[in-house]
Amino acid sequence: MNPLNSRRPGPSREELISFILLILFSTTALLVWNFVKEAHDNESSGRVTAPVEQSIIQPEIKPDVIAETPLTVPIAEEAAAPPQKKVRIQTALITPPLPLFSIPMQTSVVNSNTGEVISTGRNSKIEIPARAFVDANGRIVEVNVEVNYREYHDFHDIFLSGIPMNYSNGSEDGMLESAGMIEINASQNGEQVYVNPQNKIRVMLASAYQSPDYNLYYLDQKENKWKVKGKDEVLLTDSWESRGSDGIIQDSTERRFTFTGRYYTVRVVCISDMSDRRKIFFSKVKSPEIFDFRFGKTKAMLPELKAFYGITWRYKGNDAQAVFMTLFKWDEMRRSKFSPTDFQGMASVIHDENEAAADKFRIILTSGDMMMSIPVTPQFRTEGAKRDFVKRLEKYSAAVAQRINDEQARFKQFKKDTADYFAANGRYVKSSASAEAVALRTFQIDNFGIWNCDKYFSPKRNSVIARFTDENGKKILIQHGYLVEKNRNSVYTVTNFNDFRFDPKEANLFWAILPGNKLAIISPEEFVRNKNKNDDICTFVMKVNDTALNSSANLRAALIFN
Repeated sequence: MNPLNSRRPGPSREELISFILLILFSTTALLVWNFVKEAHDNESSGRVTAPVEQSIIQPEIKPDVIAETPLTVPIAEEAAAPPQKKVRIQTALITPPLPLFSIPMQTSVVNSNTGEVISTGRNSKIEIPARAFVDANGRIVEVNVEVNYREYHDFHDIFLSGIPMNYSNGSEDGMLESAGMIEINASQNGEQVYVNPQNKIRVMLASAYQSPDYNLYYLDQKENKWKVKGKDEVLLTDSWESRGSDGIIQDSTERRFTFTGRYYTVRVVCISDMSDRRKIFFSKVKSPEIFDFRFGKTKAMLPELKAFYGITWRYKGNDAQAVFMTLFKWDEMRRSKFSPTDFQGMASVIHDENEAAADKFRIILTSGDMMMSIPVTPQFRTEGAKRDFVKRLEKYSAAVAQRINDEQARFKQFKKDTADYFAANGRYVKSSASAEAVALRTFQIDNFGIWNCDKYFSPKRNSVIARFTDENGKKILIQHGYLVEKNRNSVYTVTNFNDFRFDPKEANLFWAILPGNKLAIISPEEFVRNKNKNDDICTFVMKVNDTALNSSANLRAALIFN
């Protein structure tokens, strides 16, 4: 036989089976290795957490009524949202618990070339020398500059400011006890200016504390911590012009009345499984890209949201889980049945101007300082439901207009009542206070921001597992509250009630803000009743105000030591 015409015999059946098994074994080994690696990476990273910063489209709009705290300004018609821009959601170091009750900034316009001595409304002075401001490039600012400032003197001021008073001295965590704080900022035509290091600004901060045991601290909001900046100089106030021969400081205070807007509770119900999952056993873990939710019913819900009851809204994007976690205020994903989230605030539904499609909307959620703008699409199962949605939109718009009209009518009546009162009683009332304990704490600042005359202390307290009821025995659930001691000018923010600490030797006062801006208080007498308890479950009886807080004056009147 001609060898050129001969063929090489093919692989045997056993060889083919062996080759196929080898391929299957190699593929399986690769998939198992990848699975083990992913599991190890997940274990190393701990748990899935919401990022500190998230990119969410948020328009800079103001709701017609803010329900986190009472409204203090006239109500205007709802304005259309301005062009969208991307911003970052970032955890704030300073979070005022009642933003509309915050101490307002005072403003003075200063000639940069000549300087000025500013006398504040609370007996402090800010001495600004000539050429005290520089721009971002270090150049001397030679035009007028707006200087904004406000002071914090007692525990009411500290609470309303939201400024943290916790401090770590390197070896242990403690608190700062304040002899007075001042916040100063400056700008020129809306652009921030800075302190000229060659011509620093001098502050003479009024204080009820004469002790030299306090240090000077600056709140670094970039590093989120207090920094020691040396000591202040204490000057007694015998030479004050405002102090009379009888040792009494006279002042005039404008009577202030606050218009209280209605409070609304917005309930958002998640109807999607937002936990991470795999499509198949060996596939990569992925976060969901769809977040479906609805508005739920509450007793104090916005009347216009009733038009959308039962409508499913869908957010779609690779950050769907992050949007969900931000809205529900979760720090980590929990594999449990999702419960609704309630917050006091506003919810608006508008057409998305950035999208041409008629079914593209934005839901604007606002509560205090929090604002989210979520691009959504309503979901319909039938064409009939889609047609019905058009009627729902009309009902929604009519209800919004009716609510605004009602609020404007209430505000108009409020202005009339206020004018009538001033006509009968006058706008100003004289007040006086003893000047015997007042001092000036003097220091120079090299940066704008918050400056605090403080001394550090490490609290020594009993620890109990705290539970709360009202005077009728009904349980009260509190997420965070505030504790003060009579002899320390500081505020403790309490979030861990399984380790609720208080000093039984001190007069203590504790409070929390409940839904509807109602104030719940544990009196000093209630702490005395429980002073001998330690490491036990302790039930505190709280007095709950029947009406909502409507002014900082009401808050100050309620939070007192007898």
